[in-house]
Amino acid sequence: MSAVARKLGVGTAQFGVANGVSNRRGRPSDAEVEAVLQLAAAAGVELVDTAAQYGEAETLLGRVLPRPNPFRLVTKTARAADGA
Repeated sequence: MSAVARKLGVGTAQFGVANGVSNRRGRPSDAEVEAVLQLAAAAGVELVDTAAQYGEAETLLGRVLPRPNPFRLVTKTARAADGA
């Protein structure tokens, strides 16, 4: 695994919501997300970043993550002090 791959991660915001300045097609299909994750795993990428605010991203990841899961998953949540 290259040192560069250890420093990169896959961001999943566009997996779950159709946003982004360069996003002209909307959300990718499950098959497209699965292909992205397979390429990332093959390249040695170890991190997948997600959040509940990313629409369907967490649900989609649950459907298409390779098994066994080669990634460390990071998700963002509200602070407990915020009461959410």
